[in-house]
Amino acid sequence: MTLRITATHIETWADTRDAQAQLPLLVRRLIQSTAKTTALSMPAGDSINEPGYDGITHASEGNPWVPVGTACWEMGCDARPKSKADGDFAKRVFESSIEEMTATSFVFVTPRRWRQRKEWRQLAAATAPWLDVRVLDADDLEAWIEHVPAVTLWFAELRGLSGPGIESTDNYWQRWRGHSRLLLTIEALLADRDTAAKNFDALLAAGASVITIEADSQEEATAFACVRLAANGRASDAACVSTVDGWRFVDCNQPLHVGIACSPEIAAARAPKDGFTLVVPQRRGDRTEGPLGTASSQAHGNLSVVRLQRPSASTFEQHLIQLGEESSNAARLSRSVVGP
Repeated sequence: MTLRITATHIETWADTRDAQAQLPLLVRRLIQSTAKTTALSMPAGDSINEPGYDGITHASEGNPWVPVGTACWEMGCDARPKSKADGDFAKRVFESSIEEMTATSFVFVTPRRWRQRKEWRQLAAATAPWLDVRVLDADDLEAWIEHVPAVTLWFAELRGLSGPGIESTDNYWQRWRGHSRLLLTIEALLADRDTAAKNFDALLAAGASVITIEADSQEEATAFACVRLAANGRASDAACVSTVDGWRFVDCNQPLHVGIACSPEIAAARAPKDGFTLVVPQRRGDRTEGPLGTASSQAHGNLSVVRLQRPSASTFEQHLIQLGEESSNAARLSRSVVGP
């Protein structure tokens, strides 16, 4: 199961209303997944109209898309990318000193195909003393996305292109937190679970082949794993597998190093292997056969378990209030869910 995002997909997306706000998010995810940065600022969504550059990065290690050192980024979905690039370039040259330009690279990004981008880059580099000038169009974004399966999956979900049995960790978290009447926050999910978070993080860093997470429900355990992977900067090489067929996507995308099996049955179809961490969410009490089926305890006796304890009633009540629940209802709900 190979999921490919093409330049045509990207260019078609550029015509949608949301593309202008989502383009910085796409580029930011790609940078975070492929370059080593010490600074990254790239507002997206409602923040795209903030003054200043569309993005600023400082990379200790770059790649064909991200320059080493400091870079300023401009981007836009305009149907005529040259006009947008000309305007942004002229504005930044006017506002920058020679000293700033000689120490900074200039990057322009468009989700359109731009056949003359190389000629424009050469002329721009000859016009102003930037350290480097780069232009990325839809074809360049296609090549970049190919290197990051998790971003491929995220963009496919955004455009309704993803196949069955596989889901990005971000999409799972957003979907799960929206099931409740009050939109759940990461802080609420992690309340009174510092030990569990530290245990999971340590096992992940150690490259454990199997990590089992026990919670009141498999869905809550999966959401916890998604949140901790993001906190550890590992969302870019992870995915949630919701059917056995989803493993085909994982097998076809070698940069994926973490797979969250959304049920023990799905986990049972996957044998642990070197360099890959299998995360198995479980409902508390469902441990009679082991996370990988009846043979798992014999073949893989050293399984690591992270247990999510319920938060205290007072902590749960406090978070309900922070989420917008009335105090009286929060007290009643905390007693009924957590206990006195």
